[in-house]
Amino acid sequence: MHRDRLLAWLPLYIILAFLGLGWILFGELITPARSVQIVTVVTQAAEQTTGTDAYSSTTSDASADPYAGERLFQASGWIEAAPLPTRATALLDGIVDEVFVLEGDRVSKDQLLATLISEDAEIELLEAQALLAEAEADVKRENALLGQSKAELNTHSLEVAASEAKLKELRDDEQRFLQAGKQAFSARDIDHATLRVQTREAEIVALEAQQSELSTEVEAQALAVETAKHRVKAAQAALQRAELDCSRTEIRSPIDGVVQKLFVAPGQKRLIGMDDPESATIAILYQPEHLQARIDVPLDKAALLSLNQPVILRSNLLPNREFQGVLTRIAGMADIQRNTLQTKVAIHNPDPLLRPDMLCRTEFLSIPRSGQKQINTRNGPIILFVPENALMNRNDMEAEVWTLDSNGENAQKRTVRLGTITRDKFVQITEGLNPGDPVILSAPTDLEAGERVRVSNP
Repeated sequence: MHRDRLLAWLPLYIILAFLGLGWILFGELITPARSVQIVTVVTQAAEQTTGTDAYSSTTSDASADPYAGERLFQASGWIEAAPLPTRATALLDGIVDEVFVLEGDRVSKDQLLATLISEDAEIELLEAQALLAEAEADVKRENALLGQSKAELNTHSLEVAASEAKLKELRDDEQRFLQAGKQAFSARDIDHATLRVQTREAEIVALEAQQSELSTEVEAQALAVETAKHRVKAAQAALQRAELDCSRTEIRSPIDGVVQKLFVAPGQKRLIGMDDPESATIAILYQPEHLQARIDVPLDKAALLSLNQPVILRSNLLPNREFQGVLTRIAGMADIQRNTLQTKVAIHNPDPLLRPDMLCRTEFLSIPRSGQKQINTRNGPIILFVPENALMNRNDMEAEVWTLDSNGENAQKRTVRLGTITRDKFVQITEGLNPGDPVILSAPTDLEAGERVRVSNP
């Protein structure tokens, strides 16, 4: 009996065993990962922590050579237009007719770069001119009709006035006939005088009705004149649009510079309002005297950056020359995939041979100060920093942070020891983390150790 019961339950035991094994092997894949944002631990040379904050704007003493400082680190990048490249863009949909420049050509401002086929625009211009002439003729015609209506109204007003004067005369005659009576006039003459008064009164009523109609007609004609004038304004606007479209078939250079890249050839179409950002671009231009270098600095060196920092640049194009530059911009967000921070270095007096997208090597220098000995930061210790919002359960000189495991998929909690240095909402870490370690920002309160997470940095 007991053996039969075990045999009956055996399939269920096998199913439960497979389910348990599947959960152990694939449970993490089934469980949805929690989205988190991370940042890597920032490093800074210990010698740089005295007197200068990371990413601060620093100026050197006027008596010191700004390019005589210590070589801090090297990084690579490429040359680009400063501050941004300039695009010559078609402002009208059309087909390219002629192209007058090639890549590498120097151009001056307002120089003709290319033209679009202009026949359609010219026809629309002629139509707009004809519509404007027609609208102006309508205004003249409506004004003439208005003048005619006013003249008719004035004529009727005079007729009404004359009839009223005649009526007054007839009423005087009637009154005289009535006062004299039948002794002086016959009954027929008296009735005839009364009839003439009544007839004149009826004529005046008819004339006043016609005058009212003419007044209404004058008002309507005045409105017609105003409407015609508005049509003239609309036709003038249409003509200006047609003239603008006709002028836009000629694409001219917006700056003095060099053609960096040409996007068109005769017969190609240019369209505005498309998803392709270059669908209307004719050419990209740059100014050879305004160049900069985009340098991706490793995060373990980013703490050594400061605005206005001197930089030496070299290019394989001119291997025996050094170009001086200065750090002008530091990106607000690091590249989590490349573990770098983007910077911009303005190049002083660039050589005309330098072109955008040429590779270059740079050396970032410390900022020398007169009377101050240079410090070799490359061989000194480094200090670690993490954002304040990565710390939890902060207690005196200790706190906890969430990091990622070696696979970068699961959350791990670490206890860290804090230092005494703070830099722009960054706190020094003396123990518990290594350079480049990822830490979770503003970790959810219900996050658990070993829980699967997904990095969702923008």
